[in-house]
Amino acid sequence: MSSSAAPVPLIGYCDRLSGRPGDTIAFKVSSQLEAPYSARLVRIISADPNPGGPGLIEEDCDFGFGGTYPSRSQDFFPGSYAVIDGVPPVPADGVPLTLSAIIWPTTPEKGLQTILAFGNFRLCISAEIGACAIAGDQQVSVGKRLRERAWYKVEACLDAVAGILSVSQLELGQGEEYLSQQADASEVFASEGGISIAARTVGGV
Repeated sequence: MSSSAAPVPLIGYCDRLSGRPGDTIAFKVSSQLEAPYSARLVRIISADPNPGGPGLIEEDCDFGFGGTYPSRSQDFFPGSYAVIDGVPPVPADGVPLTLSAIIWPTTPEKGLQTILAFGNFRLCISAEIGACAIAGDQQVSVGKRLRERAWYKVEACLDAVAGILSVSQLELGQGEEYLSQQADASEVFASEGGISIAARTVGGV
């Protein structure tokens, strides 16, 4: 389970809420118990909790499903982001490294938001300065905020050989307004931590 949420000893769900004959439904279960857990499949005829009602009525639909299964903890990471580990390191004196994305910002008024990150090199957007590139402690931005729910192509480039950090912001479909800025960059690129999409890893997390 997520480290920020209270642990639940046994939890599960199915990957679809309905199906037709011949369809497959997968059941996802995470168990932090040491002993195996048991499962069974039933059709619920009535789940009325009213003491004066019919109460709980179930019809067995085992179909070979019921039984005991070994407990296995399955981590859960909520949120729409991705972390890619095991990425080969990029030589600091190699070719320029570019991060590029086409985005449709829905909350551009918020603070600094990471679009793509590779180690200590990040492509971000921010409320007042628009697209920005960050390499370690160095930062450069286009200086114009993004419009909400508009398509943009944003890029950050780090040229370690030339010592240049640059960023660009192109609004698509609205006259193709193109903005770019660059700054000197003495920051040494470090690719530890892999690639993250729509998130920034902090302390390896």
